[in-house]
Formats: sequence, C-alpha cells, structure tokens
Amino acid sequence: MPKNIVQRITRQMKSFIWEDKRPLMNWTDVTQPKENGGLDLPDIEARLEMIQVMWLKKYLALLTERPI
Repeated sequence: MPKNIVQRITRQMKSFIWEDKRPLMNWTDVTQPKENGGLDLPDIEARLEMIQVMWLKKYLALLTERPI
C-alpha cells in the first residue's frame, strides 16, 4: 500500500475520532488496547509492516515450504 494511502486512512480515522478538533490523546496511545488505556483502534502503518514481514518470512522459507 502506498505511503500516501496509509496517511490518508490515518488522517480520516483521526478526523472521525476527534471531529476535526485538537486531539486529546497521542495517536500511539489511541491505538493501544483498552486494558492499557487506549481506544483499541488499528495502527494501519504497523499492520502494513507486519504483513510485509510475513511475506518476507514466507519468501525466505525452505524450498519445500516456499510458495511458488
């Protein structure tokens, strides 16, 4: 996913949560689980990075387990 799309999605989520007003919490705190005081919102950038790591893990697997 292009970086500008990730930024656009994050900006829309922030706009929805804060109703275009000044944020009351740091965005990294908002994405934390509710047990840690956050709102449990997805961190799009972290999720995208996780997906890329999983693709790399599959690519680097042994030849018998590696997808074609």
